[in-house]
Amino acid sequence: MGLREKFHSRERRCDLLDAICDVIIADKGPTRVVVRSMLEADVRAIAADPSALVGSDGPCVAPYGVTGQGKPHPRLYGTFLRLIGHYARDLGLLTLPQAIAKMTGGARRGGPRPSA
Repeated sequence: MGLREKFHSRERRCDLLDAICDVIIADKGPTRVVVRSMLEADVRAIAADPSALVGSDGPCVAPYGVTGQGKPHPRLYGTFLRLIGHYARDLGLLTLPQAIAKMTGGARRGGPRPSA
């Protein structure tokens, strides 16, 4: 969707449910899910936590053909870019090597790390 629902409803000066319905109507139906699940402060705390890993349940899709049609869900292309660009580069919550370790499960040459 791109706009946060609360901002969208304030901008339109209407109820949150009305704003969500407006988005679905303007999108002519393809909107599948509208979810609010975490506060930005919580996401930042998780991004900065050295023990937290980052992953996505988005499948691999090609940007062409049938899978390249419509508006793909952000998790298909944006999960890892958001960690590197926003949380590491822009906010400085972690370094690039730390971000890469979070995205790869801490993998390194020579196999998994010894358990503590």
